[in-house]
Amino acid sequence: MLKKSVLIPAAVLAVLVGCLKESPRPLSPSMIQPGTVVVNTGFTAMSPELGGAYPWIKGGEYKAFTVFFTPVEGAAWYQARLSTSPITTANWDDALIAGEIPAPADSALVFLQPRVISEVCIGCGLCEAACPVRPRTAVSVENGVAVIDETLCGSCGRCEDACPVRAIEGGRLGEGYYVGVRAFFSDTEASGDIQVSQEPLQMVNFIYDSIPTGGCLRCMTSGPEGTCSTCALLMEYNDSGVYTGPSCPVGAIWQDFDGAYGPRGMVYINYELCINCGQCFLECWNYRDVINPDEYYQHNQAVRRLVLPAGTLPDVPTPPSRR
Repeated sequence: MLKKSVLIPAAVLAVLVGCLKESPRPLSPSMIQPGTVVVNTGFTAMSPELGGAYPWIKGGEYKAFTVFFTPVEGAAWYQARLSTSPITTANWDDALIAGEIPAPADSALVFLQPRVISEVCIGCGLCEAACPVRPRTAVSVENGVAVIDETLCGSCGRCEDACPVRAIEGGRLGEGYYVGVRAFFSDTEASGDIQVSQEPLQMVNFIYDSIPTGGCLRCMTSGPEGTCSTCALLMEYNDSGVYTGPSCPVGAIWQDFDGAYGPRGMVYINYELCINCGQCFLECWNYRDVINPDEYYQHNQAVRRLVLPAGTLPDVPTPPSRR
């Protein structure tokens, strides 16, 4: 069964896109070339609630492509699919089902969210063991079936790779995808034409406006005002012995303490090491109610989801040790 909550229809999307001032709607429906899907690059969409509460945050919350297409007359709904290869009528059935879009619509959010095929799952627990998110894993076995917690999942694909029976499927960060949209007129009748994006796009985590103390750093000061003891993304405990959450499981987050590559204290992602697990996003966005309710501190939202053409990465410094 398709996961119908995966895609957000146009009426809701209009509100979401309104929050994305740095990634505006690129084209009106009448300007989109028939047969083509247009996908926004830049930061992903925000939830209306969070966008209203934090208007200075310019997107980057959702793990979703913002897609636009030409409405098809008589369509009852649309189906969106993802593929690492250009999507055609010949390979449509092989592409990854991303969800359904209720008609009428000319846009939607296509989420990169793995899902469990419960009928196939054997409850072996290998997916849970492979999940890099800590201290709670994003996937667990409940009543003999794997269950994915979407609030913790970073769509890294480790659970899917570990599954011996292919019971987990879905898009993942760091992978380049073409997006295809097809109109359906009934349960048995689909359009013979498919609207497809012209290039593959990928989504990555990105530390935005990484400024020193008071910006992206979750600082627990242990000295004069304005000095930072450490960033919560880097270590489990700061200099004062205060728990600040799990650190990056692969050491991909690094901090320029000396200011050799910009303002002192800037924090960067080393994309040579990053596995797109989303641990930095969870820590920076402060999901304390999910991870550790006893430890709470202010939101920072410096880690954002960013959509780029496949094969490209943000232009950030390389750690000195990797040069």
